Amino acid sequence: MRLADVLEQQGSRDAARALIVEAQQKGGDDVALLKRDLLQALYREPPEGFTAALEIAQKLLARRDAANDPFVHLWVAAAYGQKYLYLLKNNGSEADLKLARARALAAAKRVVELAPDPKTSVRTLLRNMLDPSQPGAAPEDNDLEVFKTDPEFQQVINPTLR
Repeated sequence: MRLADVLEQQGSRDAARALIVEAQQKGGDDVALLKRDLLQALYREPPEGFTAALEIAQKLLARRDAANDPFVHLWVAAAYGQKYLYLLKNNGSEADLKLARARALAAAKRVVELAPDPKTSVRTLLRNMLDPSQPGAAPEDNDLEVFKTDPEFQQVINPTLR
């Protein structure tokens, strides 16, 4: 797993993913490995990336030891944000767009429920995903930016700005 970290930092996401898959095969459905795989999937090209992320997320959410992890819900929100943007760019149906938006919003709400302190790292990441232009935000982590002007997302993620 340390080698996967190094490869990921060097930009070799495919090689890091291969090591994570190998570790999963040896270690079964270890929660830590599934979470890493979920995060890694979010950096793959759409639609493969968000599709894989959502499949992995379902495995995690079905587990008692992961279902209440705010980071899992953060990454679910990110995956649905990616899906929404992909659907927008590729003439997705109105029903599919509404569903992706609703699920992204529900996941964001769950992050806030599980991490009520707005100063936690998961809440900071959630805000940064909505507005990656904030100081200290990573511009590539813009998975929710498509909802930046959406009042419901603003109310959930940045309630003090209202």
